[in-house]
Amino acid sequence: VCMLRKDYDRFIECCVPELQDRYDWLTMDTTKGYVLEFGKLSKKGTTFVEATDQNRRYHSGIFLDIFPCDNAPDDEAALDRKIRKTWFWLRMAVLSQYAKPKLPPDLSKGLTILSRIGCALLHVGAKLFGFTQKRCHRNFLKHATQYNHTQTERTILYELLRTRKQIQTMEEIFPLVDLPFEDTVIPCPRQADAVLTRLFGDYMQLPAEDQRKNHAAAVLDFGEGTD
Repeated sequence: VCMLRKDYDRFIECCVPELQDRYDWLTMDTTKGYVLEFGKLSKKGTTFVEATDQNRRYHSGIFLDIFPCDNAPDDEAALDRKIRKTWFWLRMAVLSQYAKPKLPPDLSKGLTILSRIGCALLHVGAKLFGFTQKRCHRNFLKHATQYNHTQTERTILYELLRTRKQIQTMEEIFPLVDLPFEDTVIPCPRQADAVLTRLFGDYMQLPAEDQRKNHAAAVLDFGEGTD
């Protein structure tokens, strides 16, 4: 689920308290060891641990990701600076808590070894020089939200940015349109087909089996049921 930062903040204020009997709200502000710049709505009484994320130090149930999108500066040089600065603080937040973070799966054996050594050294450096989880989170938000009170043509999800193709224009998103999904209706970007095509090409065609990616579970416990 994606929403603009102002709606994300409103969701935390209004909806999270209403859901607290059945769900935990996982964020950097609420959960020690959590190092992602978006929230997870985690069902109580369940457990989900990804195979690639078994060293985490917090409990997560079966969850729904809630992503906040921020205004992207229209000036390309300013956008480059924001991408670099948010990237830095995102990685430092992880390294402030974990000496062995999750690495890209396509790294060579040599690069993996060098990355492991570098991450361990940076983890020690973060501890020595006061790069705490809260400090990294605070500095990330400072840069990510700088343009949220300025009208811009694009919106960006810094946390998951891998390519500029992921940056969407406001015209591609708004006004939202209601689309059917199983037994309900979901508000979706106005030009969802154009966005998905830009990102994935023929997104209705399954990729080859060796190119498919997922969040495989090492531990999956539905608790008392599947509802």
